[in-house]
Amino acid sequence: MTMMMTTTKSIALLLTLINLSIPTECNKPTAFETVEEERLSLIVQKTVGQVWPQPQQIVSRDTVLILDPVKFKFVYDGPECETLNGTLDRYHKLIFNPPRIWKSNSKSHRYRFWHSKKVQNDLTTLDLTLSGKCDKWPSMGMDEMYTLQIDTEELPQKAKLIASTVWGLLRGLETFSQLVYKDRDSGAFLVNSTFILDFPRFTHRGILLDTSRDRKSVV
Repeated sequence: MTMMMTTTKSIALLLTLINLSIPTECNKPTAFETVEEERLSLIVQKTVGQVWPQPQQIVSRDTVLILDPVKFKFVYDGPECETLNGTLDRYHKLIFNPPRIWKSNSKSHRYRFWHSKKVQNDLTTLDLTLSGKCDKWPSMGMDEMYTLQIDTEELPQKAKLIASTVWGLLRGLETFSQLVYKDRDSGAFLVNSTFILDFPRFTHRGILLDTSRDRKSVV
């Protein structure tokens, strides 16, 4: 027992000496504010303007459209739908919050931005079309399919979301919110030319209630 404790202490001392002998670069500039941020960057690489989980069909091009937080709006075409009340405003805030308008006083900066990307034009609206009735509650076997077109050959420099149910529209709105990203250099909100056809792999999904974390009785 005594020999085991002595061996453990020796190994700990050896590791300490090794760590002290390694030179540190405390003054080296880093892009991360904390060590934790640097560690996370090595584990997870942030995606920009990409959808997760991946849709059933997706075609994306490197041409982009610019979205102005002040001018951009959702335009709904369909029956009166209580389920959508407040949803469009919520997604507008989700995409553009905080709403910072892209402005550049430098003409050369604006020139470099426009010529470094295949910028098509401004995207001012996303047209939402509900072809069926509006359901108040989800149900078994409900149709959640949607089609999202952004600057496609059939719809140049425009965006349209089509679904037969309100649940399809909600899934499409979530996808659109993931496609919009902010350019690091200019601060402009961008979206790539994209076509998406998507629907859930399983029509019925369950939920798991963690009774221990939510302090719910199992009785």
